[in-house]
Amino acid sequence: MNEETLKEMLEAYSDGGVSRTQSDAFGSQRPEIATFLNFCSKHQGVPFRALCNFGGLEFIFAYREQFRQIGIEGTILAECMDGDSAAIGEVCRKILQSLENAKELSTTGKTQLVSRGLTVNLTAVKAFILATLDAKERYHVDEVIPEFHFLISLVLFPGPPDADALRTSENLKFNAAFLAWGYRHKYNIYPSYRKLAKLLGVAPSTISRLFASRDEFEANVEMCGIMGEPNDFPRLARIMANL
Repeated sequence: MNEETLKEMLEAYSDGGVSRTQSDAFGSQRPEIATFLNFCSKHQGVPFRALCNFGGLEFIFAYREQFRQIGIEGTILAECMDGDSAAIGEVCRKILQSLENAKELSTTGKTQLVSRGLTVNLTAVKAFILATLDAKERYHVDEVIPEFHFLISLVLFPGPPDADALRTSENLKFNAAFLAWGYRHKYNIYPSYRKLAKLLGVAPSTISRLFASRDEFEANVEMCGIMGEPNDFPRLARIMANL
């Protein structure tokens, strides 16, 4: 790495931006693991925004309606994307309260809580975590936000006995969105829930319950496009190859 490249990368990171060197290497989508590791090896010790594809206005436009269901408006999400610690803490508290309320409702036999607007789905929560991590890095916010750390721990390790059920439903939602992205990428239209259900071997109603609306479904599909092709998911890749 020459001095000019080092200077360009350091200045971009210091300004909260993305260097030309990184953009040329990764493009507009999340890179493959091999590409990422090769870039890190070539620029070892030089900071760069590894999560830049997940933050900013794209996150807000994709998920604001889902967060509005639990009383979180787009304006405070925008403050989070500016690295505002107080806003991040407030949003985390509302998310945590929503998850706690959903847990209590589920014990009374209530179902389809996300589609009924009684809680926020975990895909949106994960997107919020990634976008917020990028915002904190972009604006060099080092302040500890306990609510944010607790939310991360809850999502990464929900703990027994909810872990298996959570993993199953979230994996199915992720797989459905990724297959839909592949279908749209090939045919330039979104597939029906019935088509996705047939590909995944489940009932159409199972797919429809994963998404609160078609708008949410399409937003999840578009986020999969940002994340890149599923080369790390052999079964999905095989299905997509035969779409």
